[in-house]
Amino acid sequence: MTSQSAISTRKVPVVGILGAIGSGKSFVARSAAVDVEPPWLVLDADRVGHEVLREATVRTRLVELFTSQILGADGEIDRRQLAAQVFGELPTQQAARKQLEQVVHPQIRSRLLRQIEHAAHSGYAAVILDAAILLETGWRTLCDLLVYIDTDEVDRHTQIAGRGWSMEELARREASQWSLDAKRSVADLVIFNDLKTNAATTALRDAIQTWLKRPPVTSSHAESSDVETIAQEPGNAVGQNGVSSFVKSAASLCAVKWPNDEPGPFSGMGWPLVRSLTNFESAWWCANLSIWHQPLKITSQLVRQPSP
Repeated sequence: MTSQSAISTRKVPVVGILGAIGSGKSFVARSAAVDVEPPWLVLDADRVGHEVLREATVRTRLVELFTSQILGADGEIDRRQLAAQVFGELPTQQAARKQLEQVVHPQIRSRLLRQIEHAAHSGYAAVILDAAILLETGWRTLCDLLVYIDTDEVDRHTQIAGRGWSMEELARREASQWSLDAKRSVADLVIFNDLKTNAATTALRDAIQTWLKRPPVTSSHAESSDVETIAQEPGNAVGQNGVSSFVKSAASLCAVKWPNDEPGPFSGMGWPLVRSLTNFESAWWCANLSIWHQPLKITSQLVRQPSP
């Protein structure tokens, strides 16, 4: 089944979660779906990938490609040994990664499609797709909404160190993925996660619930997206924040003053300041997304100018 046909036959909205390694995106995705009615199905593509590696046919093929050195004492794939062969800048590692992807990615995608199809006929109101390589694999075509979970770089590195990863390991992993700026640039919403409170979880849940109330629209991620985003600067309520312009034809909507957000000049355009979806006072902004029936556009590089 092609991506386009998968989209056309699916009857359940899919929200794709993007973010850096260590941003807490998986925790936020799982937590946002807790006790929601009708329920949301959270698909963890990484977990599905682990299941695929345990399939006998996949294991046999990978041993043919990478030798039995990738097997652990139990005869199963040792993911650390496999990662050492496929993550890195060496040409041999890059070639090995492509071989691995050709074997496992189609299997993962097939499983995801089956679970999405199951959700469509099992009473789920939405599917949250948590996939670290959602963009690299082209799985964004399965999604109707893309949300980027942002976080402070220092806090993110602390999280990663807790996994036992070195910064060298992180660099090798990230080298195989889209850059963080590129991930932000295709997201429809950017939510900042402070890794300390449940604010990001609440923001994601509220945003999805509001988005689900909108009239149905065609997925904006079938092949490409012209959506731009801007990341929330940690601890900064004035600098580079999420600024809603929707699209040019929706400029009249942006002329209003949001509660508790003072309008200010943004590079000569009178957009009102919208802080972060993690701020309670921006709930009005989130609630009013439902009146705009086109894909959301959040403009980038609009920095509030200091008062004279």
